[in-house]
Amino acid sequence: MYRKGHRHSSGHHREESSSRRNHEAGHHRRRSTGRLNEKDEHIRNLKAQIVRLGDKTTTKMEADIEELVKILEPEIDTYTTELTDTIVDCVKGLSMKAPLYGAFVGLLYSKKPSFVHKLMKRVAVETCQSIERSEFLDARSLLRFMVETVNCNVLTVHSIITFFRSILKVPLDCKSQVPTCNKDIFVYLVLATFPW
Repeated sequence: MYRKGHRHSSGHHREESSSRRNHEAGHHRRRSTGRLNEKDEHIRNLKAQIVRLGDKTTTKMEADIEELVKILEPEIDTYTTELTDTIVDCVKGLSMKAPLYGAFVGLLYSKKPSFVHKLMKRVAVETCQSIERSEFLDARSLLRFMVETVNCNVLTVHSIITFFRSILKVPLDCKSQVPTCNKDIFVYLVLATFPW
């Protein structure tokens, strides 16, 4: 009788321990999920701030740009990739805001120069890739943004002219696969940035 009772007590104890572990594991998963959701929501808010730059009608553009820099400056080291992707997407998709994003990056350059250096390298790569894929509207938007950063003392005049020359040489390259009908577009891409 003693042995049977002992086995029953031991089994009951194991069930309680297993139930407790399952409960703790479930609580940990919910807490981890909550943290992930909070992080995702925070990133979405940061991205939205970038997208909405200049949309406010109640404040001056300079104030909007300064406010965005203050918001993003402490977040850049943590969310470098996410913020870089968002800025590049905005430059391509919201080309009419090129002057705003150029001024924003110019001000950010004084706070986070290493981040801006990486961003501009990414923009240059994206421009070349857009041209290779014949996505010329994206390429034009990126080039206009690059010119704006010259105005804001991020890129030098020499560097942007050198970049323009490399673009104009593409259709002249004997190994170039660019169709004849598209060769004039390279001249257009450069000329289209001059008013900016």
